[in-house]
Amino acid sequence: MLKAIAPRMLRAGDLRDLFNKLGGAKSFWGGVNAEVTLLGANPEEIDQAVKYAIESLNGNNGLILSALVSGLLAPEITYKYRVAAWEKYREI
Repeated sequence: MLKAIAPRMLRAGDLRDLFNKLGGAKSFWGGVNAEVTLLGANPEEIDQAVKYAIESLNGNNGLILSALVSGLLAPEITYKYRVAAWEKYREI
């Protein structure tokens, strides 16, 4: 079952806690905050957010890395930053 998740959705704990509780049999879609991380368009923050999402949610190779966006457009450059970070960390 696919679960959409962004770090700000978690009121207690973090992405690693979520994976530890649900992870083995679940896939996750998301992992990066659009409102906080992408709108800032800071390449270092995006790099770290992607790395954290992959390290935290991809223990079973079930992560579909994405930023949950509803009604907002992140600067186009953020897509390039996310792809570059994904290429860098996808084998973690």
